[in-house]
Amino acid sequence: MTRVFISYSHDSDSHRQFVADLSARLRQDGLDCHIDQYINGFPSEGWQRWMEDQIEQADFVLMVCTPIYLKRYQGKERLGGKGVTFEGVVVSQHLYDSFYQNDKFIPIIPEHGSYNNVPIALKAFNTYTLQTQYDDLYRYLTSQPKLVIPL
Repeated sequence: MTRVFISYSHDSDSHRQFVADLSARLRQDGLDCHIDQYINGFPSEGWQRWMEDQIEQADFVLMVCTPIYLKRYQGKERLGGKGVTFEGVVVSQHLYDSFYQNDKFIPIIPEHGSYNNVPIALKAFNTYTLQTQYDDLYRYLTSQPKLVIPL
């Protein structure tokens, strides 16, 4: 089963609900999707190890790009949670180690979001706006191209 991890910043209650709804839909559609909201309290290994393990174990990491997410990913936000800052370091290291070849890290833009909130290292790759492009994202995650090359 394809494993997906969603990396996002806790911008607001409605944003957390957007992420929970996305995860539920992916799970309903047959993907093994994980988010921090499924953890009761805190993970026994601690949040840092849990985040790193989620990124390592995932086939795909969906990165929900908002202004707050970008600032935290870049390490420029000191007022809120530190999770995205940590995840940004882990993701950046993966990209660096692979010479910026990428088939794992997927930028997601909420419906009224902006491409300007995508980390620069990921702007070279497909970005999906949700919910409008959910079907395109799902096809990518499940290796179902929209058009198959004719024989």
